[in-house]
This record gives sequence, structure tokens and C-alpha cells, in this order.
Amino acid sequence: MQVSIVRPALVEGPEQERMSIEVDRQRNRLLTAQAIVEAGSLADTGDIARAQFVLKAAKTALQNSAAAQV
Repeated sequence: MQVSIVRPALVEGPEQERMSIEVDRQRNRLLTAQAIVEAGSLADTGDIARAQFVLKAAKTALQNSAAAQV
């Protein structure tokens, strides 16, 4: 079985921006999930300060992302 994805050779203009924002939103979801898992693990070992740092760093990254600016 072979799977293929058909994509345009080049996307320009508003469509490019929309597609980039969608990619950024997905990246943000992944970043959030990873931060929650990492912070949870740290909190489970008693390292609350580092867990808070991980969450705050993720929050800052999300606030500065392209998707947050729209």
C-alpha cells in the first residue's frame, strides 16, 4: 500500500499565511501537551519550582507564536 499527499508546488498570498497559522496552531498544541507531561513528571517528583518554570516557558512561547498574533 502506498499513500501519497497531493500538494501545490507553491502557495502564495493569504492562503500561505493561513496555512502557516494552521501549522503553528498544531505546533502550539504539541508544545502544550509536552509541557504538561514534563511539568506533571517534575511535580510528581516534588520539583514544583521547575514544573512551574516549564509551564511558564511554554506559556511565553505560545504567547509569542504567530498564531497568537492573529
